[in-house]
Amino acid sequence: MAADVVSLYVQGAVSLAGQLLMTPQRCASRGATNVGGSSAPLRAIVTGGTSGVGWHTAAGLVARGYDVVIASPSAEAGRRAAAAIGSGETGGVTIAKDSERGSCTWLCLDLRDPASVRAFVRAWALLYGDPSSDLLPALNVLVNNAGVMLCPFGMTAMGHETHLAVNYLGPALLTSLLLPTLVRGGGGGGGEYPAGGGGGGD
Repeated sequence: MAADVVSLYVQGAVSLAGQLLMTPQRCASRGATNVGGSSAPLRAIVTGGTSGVGWHTAAGLVARGYDVVIASPSAEAGRRAAAAIGSGETGGVTIAKDSERGSCTWLCLDLRDPASVRAFVRAWALLYGDPSSDLLPALNVLVNNAGVMLCPFGMTAMGHETHLAVNYLGPALLTSLLLPTLVRGGGGGGGEYPAGGGGGGD
């Protein structure tokens, strides 16, 4: 049974990576977009991008001109991955010119903690947006890659089982907070969007 679950996860990860990285790219170079010919910056967030499929996804996006934020709870692993990808390690993905590469950085995100999810969104907004504005910068891609599997039973501080919190509740909250900016970014725009989902309680 455990082997079947692991196999299912692997097949899903391979499928996602193939769709994102191996199909003809809509955005071939830095500053290009797939709608309306806009030259707005391309931005992406990859959770769990410190290793494995997440790392290669982040590297592939950077190679295609995206400014990528790796989101993970470990500062050491996150900064190491961001530095490696930012320095040119792209997991075998090549681009025409170094000038077309995007950037890669790390921000802390603990999906077990709703407060950490909200803090991450605020930090991401400050990274690319105007500190004096209540508007969120546009986001083009969100890859909810992070997750746990077959780990010992545990409960979060919020009283949720660990698998439920990390694999479902955390990503759902993150996506809901970023959804307005994803809608904007998906339209090819590079502007800003009201941070209507960023407030409220946990």
